[in-house]
Amino acid sequence: MHGKPEQRRSSCGWLSFRSAGARSISANRRRFISGIATAGFSALACSSTGLFMSIFAQASVVAKRRLVDVHHHFFPPFYLSENRDRIATSRGGEIDPAWLSWSPEQAIAAMDKQGVATAVLCLPTPGVWFGDPHAAVQTARRANEYAADLALSHPGRFGLFAAIPLPDTEGSLREIEYALNVLKADGIGLMTSYDDKWLGDAVYDPVLEELNRRNAVVFVHPTTALCCRTLMPDVSPLVVEIPQDTTRAVTNLLFTGTFARFKNIHFIFAHAGGSVPMVLGRIHRYAPKNIAAVAPNGIGSH
Repeated sequence: MHGKPEQRRSSCGWLSFRSAGARSISANRRRFISGIATAGFSALACSSTGLFMSIFAQASVVAKRRLVDVHHHFFPPFYLSENRDRIATSRGGEIDPAWLSWSPEQAIAAMDKQGVATAVLCLPTPGVWFGDPHAAVQTARRANEYAADLALSHPGRFGLFAAIPLPDTEGSLREIEYALNVLKADGIGLMTSYDDKWLGDAVYDPVLEELNRRNAVVFVHPTTALCCRTLMPDVSPLVVEIPQDTTRAVTNLLFTGTFARFKNIHFIFAHAGGSVPMVLGRIHRYAPKNIAAVAPNGIGSH
C-alpha cells in the first residue's frame, strides 16, 4: 500500500466498527456483523439448532439488501510463493488448487453471484506463523497492506480482519496498533492455536488485554496444532482436526476464564463453532470444579 498513513486513514476506511467517518458502513450491515460477534459462544450454547436459527434469522433480514461475508480468505501472491511448502506441511501436504488461481476479480464475481455486498478478508490457516518471528512480522504487515489496498481499489467490497504475528507478543501489539489505527481494519484475525498453545494460554494475555481495551472484533479461524497433524496418516487433518481445533480453543478460553476476563472482545468463531454444539453437554457435565469462578455468569453467557 502506498501513501502516508493519513491518506490510508481517510481513503480506505470504509468498514469499521469503531468510527462513523469515511469508513462507515450501513447500519444494517454493521448490526449484522456485530450481531454475529455478540452472539458468540452464547449462540453456540443454545444448541446447534439455536445457533443456526440465530445467525440465519439475522442473515435473512440483511439478505434483502445483500450480505456481508465475515469468513472470506484471500491469497496474496507473495504469501503463497514464499510459504508454499510450509503451508502444505501444516495442512497435511495439501493446498487447495483454488488458492493458486485466486484473484480479487474472481472473488468479486463469486460475491456478486451469491449476493454478497462486502467480504471481510482474512488469511487462511496457518496464517503467518512458521516459527520465525521476523518473517511473521513482515508477512503480517505485507498481507494487511495488500488487503487494505484491495479495499481502496474496490470501494465497498472488501474489509479486513488483520493478521498479527502471534506468538510474538511485541510484534503483535505493534501490528494491532497499525492495523486498527492506520489501516482501520475491522478487527483482528487469530488462529485457534500457535505452537500447541491455545488462545486461553496466559502467554497471550498481553495481546488479549489490548484487544479487550479496544473492544475489538476478533475472528478466530482453526488451524492444525503441531500435536495432531499426523494422528491418522491416511486422513487429512483438514477433515477432522480443523473443526476440532475450534472446539479446543473455545473450551480452553472458557475453562481458563479468558472469556470472562476479556469480556469486551467480540469473538467470531469460524465454521459454526466447530463441534462445540455437539459437545456442549459434555462441557457442562465435565467442567472443572472452579467453573463457577472462571465463568461466573454461566457457560452459556460467553
